[in-house]
Amino acid sequence: MRTRLAFFCTLALLLLPAAASAELGPAELGYDIAETGLGGRTFVVSPDGDDRHPGTEDRPMRTPQAAADRVEPGDTVLLRAGEYTNDGPAPVIEIARGGNRRAWVRFASFPGETAVIRFDGLRGIRVADAAYVLIEGLEIVGVAAELDPAAALAHALAFEGDDYGEHRYFGVGIRLGDGPDENPHHVILRNNRIRDAPGSGIATARSDSVLVQGNEVSGCGFYSPWGESGISMWRSVDANGDRRSYKMVVRDNVLRGNDNRVPFWIMEAYSDGNGIILDANERTPGAGSAGYPGYRGRFLVVNNVCSGNGGRGVNVFETANADVLHNTLVGNATRENIGSEVELGRTDRVRVRNNVIVPLPGKKPVGGYSTERADIGANLVSGGGEADFELDPAASGDPGFAATAGADAFRLAPGSPAIGAGDPDASFPVDAAGVPREPGVPPDLGAYAAAAAR
Repeated sequence: MRTRLAFFCTLALLLLPAAASAELGPAELGYDIAETGLGGRTFVVSPDGDDRHPGTEDRPMRTPQAAADRVEPGDTVLLRAGEYTNDGPAPVIEIARGGNRRAWVRFASFPGETAVIRFDGLRGIRVADAAYVLIEGLEIVGVAAELDPAAALAHALAFEGDDYGEHRYFGVGIRLGDGPDENPHHVILRNNRIRDAPGSGIATARSDSVLVQGNEVSGCGFYSPWGESGISMWRSVDANGDRRSYKMVVRDNVLRGNDNRVPFWIMEAYSDGNGIILDANERTPGAGSAGYPGYRGRFLVVNNVCSGNGGRGVNVFETANADVLHNTLVGNATRENIGSEVELGRTDRVRVRNNVIVPLPGKKPVGGYSTERADIGANLVSGGGEADFELDPAASGDPGFAATAGADAFRLAPGSPAIGAGDPDASFPVDAAGVPREPGVPPDLGAYAAAAAR
């Protein structure tokens, strides 16, 4: 919808240095979103199992939902290889039972195997009003590739905001929070592969303290009339009032080929299909935000690779206190009506630094409007049209990628002008591959340090 290592793990604290402008936040930032206490029971699920079984390895359950309905804090649900499907509009897994601060719950593929969540309902996995939940290592596949584009367009043009009978057009891979009384918090979505969801790949709503890390999201957002994207964080809600650390974190993800092929019904326009969007997290007059207090927590978008998305690589819309650092953004805004790789719309206190930004011809590296206190600089900008902001780039020209596909895609080759060109005061301690960045030293720009290419 419009839409490091963990920083404070139990033994270590990794800190991000200050912004160049004192207005943009405290001197040192980190995040405290890390699973713990997973020493409880393990439930095993297999397509050949039986929900009357206890969920042991030799007597597994058949459906993930049966296990989700039994978990207690500290428990783990492991899904054996195979496909798990939904019934009608319902999700394959609805997680309403979570953990607590000392003992999370975990849903994952069985070690050495990959479980596939294949869905045609409203959600593949839905986290309701639950907290302290980890979802990792799953493949989640929607039905966008099977839908008729003309029928999807006709559905979107007729949609008026309240009829979900044709549920196959709305499917979101992983959704946190749906109703106004659902406020999930402390949720980690890690190392999942999500593709062909007609709606967003990952979408959070009215959530807090969420880490979205290491996921691959592709081919999502095509057919929902709600204007969705690869990863979306919408109308976040403060669970603890913390303003001194990052609470909504999107890091180390790969997003490609997400798009809108039907219009957003409210705007009657093809509005989104972004790689990543931070969406409507401010209380803004005229934006339908009556009763929404706005979110005062901090956002971090770091070490992501966004390429070939129909919308922007990163879109920050009606959101404050966001840092967009060390991302590699290449050839996004493929649709004619989208004009920039990064867009800042009605934002305040946003940093855009240490990124590699390679727009398509005629597209703006950074566009936007009605934005206050933006700190944009120390990026590599290669090509594109005139930006809406003073860019103060650290480098320009061909970024010198080792490759644009395969294992070395968008990693820096020796001699790249992005090597050692960054702002050390906005440097993130590790790159997307876990390679450390040396503190106090100008870092390599983009998601991958040059060392990761060797």
